[in-house]
Amino acid sequence: MKNLLIYLLLFLILILLVQKRNNIIETFQSNLRHEKMLKTRLLYQNMPLVTIYKNNDVSSIELKNIDKYNNNIDVKNENDIENIENKKNSLYYTDAYTYSKKYKNYKVLTICSVPKQLLLVSNKEFNLINDNTINVHYINDIDLELFKIIIKCQKNYRNFDNYYNPIKIETNEIVPIIFPQVETFDEDEQPHNHIIQLNQLSSNTNGNTNGNTNGNSTALNLFVYFNTTTHPLLDELVDQKSFSLISYDSKFKVKGTEFTKETSSDGETKATGTENTSTSYTDLDEELLKFYIPYSKKKIQTINRHTNDELNMLDHVPRDDNNNIIHSTLLVDTLLFTFNDDTENVNTFMKNDITKFKEMYLYVLNYYNEFLKINFYIQHFEFLKLSKEWALEKQKHGTFMNVIESFESLEFKINPKDLIAYEKTDNVVKYKFNKLKINNIALKVGDTLYTQEQSGIMDVITNFIRGEQKYYVGTKKGVTTYTTKTYKVTNIDDKYVYVEIPIGEDKNQNSFEPGFICYDDNKIEHKAECVDKNYNWDRPCRTNTECPYYLSNKNYQNERGGCVKGYCEFPVGLNRKSYREYDTNFTETNYPRCYGCDINDGIDCCENQGNNPSYKSPDYKFKNDNQDRRLSKFF
Repeated sequence: MKNLLIYLLLFLILILLVQKRNNIIETFQSNLRHEKMLKTRLLYQNMPLVTIYKNNDVSSIELKNIDKYNNNIDVKNENDIENIENKKNSLYYTDAYTYSKKYKNYKVLTICSVPKQLLLVSNKEFNLINDNTINVHYINDIDLELFKIIIKCQKNYRNFDNYYNPIKIETNEIVPIIFPQVETFDEDEQPHNHIIQLNQLSSNTNGNTNGNTNGNSTALNLFVYFNTTTHPLLDELVDQKSFSLISYDSKFKVKGTEFTKETSSDGETKATGTENTSTSYTDLDEELLKFYIPYSKKKIQTINRHTNDELNMLDHVPRDDNNNIIHSTLLVDTLLFTFNDDTENVNTFMKNDITKFKEMYLYVLNYYNEFLKINFYIQHFEFLKLSKEWALEKQKHGTFMNVIESFESLEFKINPKDLIAYEKTDNVVKYKFNKLKINNIALKVGDTLYTQEQSGIMDVITNFIRGEQKYYVGTKKGVTTYTTKTYKVTNIDDKYVYVEIPIGEDKNQNSFEPGFICYDDNKIEHKAECVDKNYNWDRPCRTNTECPYYLSNKNYQNERGGCVKGYCEFPVGLNRKSYREYDTNFTETNYPRCYGCDINDGIDCCENQGNNPSYKSPDYKFKNDNQDRRLSKFF
């Protein structure tokens, strides 16, 4: 009897130990993402319980894995952050664009590894820039904003409201609307259902319906898919027989075949194909795209069709036998942001529980291990101090190229009569001139100054080179030539700017031709003929000051808008007419872009900034100005 009681007691102890193992407490930290042997859910004793919330439409394999082996983390759906009660123990998962539009007042904990992709899904191939109405179906408002950006960044963009009809739908409506069920025919006599569907969609109306239409509309239909490629919805879309992706960055004309249904006198129905001769094309303006989404990336990827195309098309209907769809897609990174803040002198939940949350946040940071992305995104978003310190420390253990674009030296024209020679050596002649002569324009050591004086009139032979061959174009007679001398700034004091020029170059250094040409057709030699054809008669710029947008952005220290290799620099979004001139007729396809304006703002946004006391001037966006804007904070 005693032995039986002892065995029973040992059995109960064993059961207790087995149950205990389901809730293991560990004091170490492990990179769970690469831990293949881990099979139990862990509860870390130094970490609080944290809930990661996400939009109901979002799918993330990473989030499924992060809470699969960790009892401290739970993942829940919540579309509205206002419904989150315990914010201090919460994180929110979203994409970088949505964060920048809705949640930028909260700080980012980490960038995640799997980005979202923007795909335009339809049941046939057609040009995105089209004379027909295109019904644009979307789930979230952010998806529509991204689509508008794609459209307005097309180089041949015309107008949005006249050609695109936005329709908000639910997830369960996507397949019935984009891939509607239509009449089917006997296999060997009449075309399959999606051929007739192509015919129905090719008979388009030109007017915008401006209303919610169904799948039988005569307009073209597409769906804006903005999600990770792991979402089950994408698999469901790809499974559709007529699944197609609409290109928005092909850089060439989109060719295809338009199918029609014809009935002969004997009643037989056949599908015939004719080549699509549309001259439309898709080509993104990279600078505009980077203005609206500066952190976006493009990637060429392949989607494998799940269906067999040979079963979908008749033998006599021409179609490429290819189950793979190669497409160029826009990638937008995902991230986790926190409702806490570890900034000094900020009274937040994070400050009260710094030790407890530090352990949890470090766990999440190490799980994703995206320190390079964090260091890149610091220029765009506000991160926790903990995240920035962690990312910089991680980067110290690797070898990376830190490439920083240097400022271009200022080039400025001065009057040679203002130069005062004060010293001459065997190598250089040194000059100085009064700063008042250039209206106290800010110069720095290393800037280039130059003078120009008319040297004569001559005939100029114009050639162009292709490969190793030189071709004669023509001779321009009576061209005024100039002698240009270049000086380097060596020192600046309160009164004078000191420059010098090498002895050998203090003569006719080079001849700078004014180069007035017909910008649109350089074979035209006379101004009257050029202007007669409504072309632009202009010459390359020589100085920064002759450019209309030079020093136009006064919100940070910069020298943008000047003369760059003969061309005046204009803000992104303006159409160039010639070297120094731009199209002053602002329209929806031609107007300057400014920081602080987004896709929903009108063409007068920059002008409104100029009248806003919060701005020193319109905050113009110039090409590749991110580095200038970052470095200006240190001056």
